[in-house]
Amino acid sequence: MPEPARREHLRDTAHCAHVVSGADDGFGVLGRDDRTQTDVDAELVDVIDRGCVTQWRRTAVGELELVDWRRRVAELYGRVRRRWEADPLAAFDDWCTTRDRLLRTHPQTPLEEPDGFAGLEYAPYDPSFVWSVDVDTDVERERFPVATSGGGEMQFVRFGRVQLPLGGLDLFWVDGYGGGIFLPFRDATAGDTTYGGGRYLLDTVKGADLGAQRNGRLILDFNFAYHPSCVYSPRWTCPLAPPGNRLDAQVPVGELLG
Repeated sequence: MPEPARREHLRDTAHCAHVVSGADDGFGVLGRDDRTQTDVDAELVDVIDRGCVTQWRRTAVGELELVDWRRRVAELYGRVRRRWEADPLAAFDDWCTTRDRLLRTHPQTPLEEPDGFAGLEYAPYDPSFVWSVDVDTDVERERFPVATSGGGEMQFVRFGRVQLPLGGLDLFWVDGYGGGIFLPFRDATAGDTTYGGGRYLLDTVKGADLGAQRNGRLILDFNFAYHPSCVYSPRWTCPLAPPGNRLDAQVPVGELLG
């Protein structure tokens, strides 16, 4: 968006937020003692003229769209878990195809320009990058900040660690409502064929869950590694792989940079 138009958009958005919130900010309909009902009516007309009412309604619709996106991702990983043991290649093909379709057609796509999107780049499936592992929970459970793509930090709780032939990786717990496992990693392909900040393998809060075997060992199939949304658009801010999740080895499978 050109800068003058962007400034106008931000000004209009701020104006919209100011007026709409005034109707429900604990001060009654007017929102401020120094505004008359005529003032409010005039501002509401201004809101409609600027298109903010439509924008405000889209926010509520957007929440429902986001729920639908997460539902579809959860359904996809449910199919992956059911198919994986008998036919991991079929599970992988379904994962690639469905992700591409969601990115191209869903209103919550993180892509800036989904029209004409031909699909992501994936490495061929390689069974040598698949492990089932025990989780070592005899680690110091600690909360610490994880850097984000936007320059800020997010708080995560380290609750376990897994050991692979490639090296060790920390497992994090998303310490919010419901909770979930989060496993980011950065390998030697970062900055070349994959995003410099790393990729994700598990994010169960958002449905990305490869499951576990009957003996409780966690399934880590790195063919299902994927990029965070901030790779597709700067509108998104994503946690990056912290120091305990950086591998010296290459993991040349999963989603790659196009």
